[in-house]
Amino acid sequence: MKELKSLFKYIYKRRYYIALFLVAFIVFFRVSFPDEKVVESIFDSIKAQTGISIEADSPKFSFIPSLGIKFDSAKLRLQGSTKDILLGRTKIGISPLSVLMLSPALKVESESFRGEVQIKISGFSLIGTPVDELYLKVYAVDVQLRDILYPQYSLDLFAKANLNLEGYINLRNIVYSDLTAELLLDDLRSKEGTNVGFFAIPPFSVKKGEASVSLQKSELTVGKFVLGGAGDDIDGSLRGKWSYKGNRYEFTVKLKLGGELERSFGSFMSFLPQAAKKPDGFYNFRINGDGRMPVPNITPL
Repeated sequence: MKELKSLFKYIYKRRYYIALFLVAFIVFFRVSFPDEKVVESIFDSIKAQTGISIEADSPKFSFIPSLGIKFDSAKLRLQGSTKDILLGRTKIGISPLSVLMLSPALKVESESFRGEVQIKISGFSLIGTPVDELYLKVYAVDVQLRDILYPQYSLDLFAKANLNLEGYINLRNIVYSDLTAELLLDDLRSKEGTNVGFFAIPPFSVKKGEASVSLQKSELTVGKFVLGGAGDDIDGSLRGKWSYKGNRYEFTVKLKLGGELERSFGSFMSFLPQAAKKPDGFYNFRINGDGRMPVPNITPL
């Protein structure tokens, strides 16, 4: 205890010299290494470790009041993708303590997709070698679903979305990640002429949507997926699992369509077992099978 007090007294007496050294170091660093070069080095390290590339417009690196990077917009590309994700005004904070522990951690605050996104990331390597796994904690509020889906999949689906996601993501094979996610959708609707694969979807709208999903060691579990309700074009729910290791799946479905969806897909619904249709107009059935086979097994509930 005496030794610790002596250390504090020593630091206190020399606080001005320490402050002067820190200021001198920061000034030397900023003169010797312009913002663009520092940011480029950090982004190069992220790409080398994760395969994720970031191209930011006029990025700024700062020591004070906090260590990190700021930019007004950027293009982000995931490993293996050919499409860019567009980010808005973003701040990437770097924890000095995590750097001292040789495992940098980032805190990202971004005004993107016309909403607010906060992400905490840890598990990077200080020496820039590739890493297999990162810890993620994502919190997104009022983001626009179309801003995320259209650039990647050309889907005209509109909704405000809130997302909570947490866990470890496997960068080499995402199906071996350990993640949990909760999603809330508000005012989901489609635009006329929207296609999903080879199917044209007529305009529809639902007031609410909610999902709870987990991915653990190659098994995807849908604990809850509820879409729409009474009076909406879709009123349905889904629960079940998909095992990627065995490529097997089993889900239970409760579904009722209305409006243009009912008129467009009524003939498809007629292929379901007659016993699956209940007096209240809902179809209740189980769907299971092998992911390598195009035709699933459908049995009424």
